[in-house]
This record gives sequence, C-alpha cells and structure tokens, in this order.
Amino acid sequence: MINNDVIYEDDPMDIDLVHLENSKDLLAIKGNVNGINIQTLADTCANISFLRTEDCEELGIEVDTSKRRKISGASGEGETVGIARNISVKLAAEGCVIKDDFAVISGYKHREIALSRNCLKRYNYFVDESREHIGFTCEGKNFFIPIVPDENRRKASGGKKY
Repeated sequence: MINNDVIYEDDPMDIDLVHLENSKDLLAIKGNVNGINIQTLADTCANISFLRTEDCEELGIEVDTSKRRKISGASGEGETVGIARNISVKLAAEGCVIKDDFAVISGYKHREIALSRNCLKRYNYFVDESREHIGFTCEGKNFFIPIVPDENRRKASGGKKY
C-alpha cells in the first residue's frame, strides 16, 4: 500500500545500508581483518562501509564514538555507534588490501563487514560478467577476487540462492 501523504527526503547526511531490492547489489567475498576471517560484502548500494559493534572487539577494532549519524536500510532506522577509522581488509588474493573508514552499527544480524560503493570505486572495482570474480586495483596491481556464496543470506533463506 502506498501512502501518498508521506514525503521521504533523502538527507545526504543519512547513511543508507544494505538495500536489498536487488541481491545483485551484494557480492560476498572472503575477507580478513587483523588475522581474523570475516565475510565481506561488496555492497554497491551502501554509501558508507560498515560493520557491527559486536565484531569490533573480536577484530581488535577501536571505535571513535564522538561521531554518530542516522542510518536506514536492512537493519532498520537508527543511529551509528561511531566510526572505525582506517581499517585494513585483506581480500582473498595475496597483497590486495583495502582500507576504509567504517560506520559502526548495532542491531545488524549478520557477522560481516560491507564495503561501500565509494570504497569500491576507489579501488577501481568491476564485476566479471560471469559473476564469479570481482576485480580490484590495489597498489597499482590488478586482482581478481572470487565471489563466494553468501553464507548469511543463504542460511536465512533456508539454503535458497538469491
């Protein structure tokens, strides 16, 4: 049902996370932060990279709680807990390390981190037409990172593929 009385404004200061209208917008790859493996999403719809508060301690990530922003997306409406600055994510290929600042959110149900479209663009990403690899340019070298099954959403759907 559409409510014509409601007007939605897109505030550029809001952070939009994991918008699942099209599952092709989410591509799972293997990532590693501080020696710990964690599913990493290439999220072409998120306007900032993010991770859960629950994962910060496990991954040894310090959170700056002085900056908070409104968020909306799959996790609902809310506010960030803070920001984790200059986090390095090592991808499946040796030598491909992506660095970014991550919004820290609570209440998100999946153990994963997400790389935003802006982060992906900085590393000159492209999705192979076969949807089996994502290409990145890290430190002047090209890498082809395998796309893996999205363990979190596959479990949530009872094993069905998106």
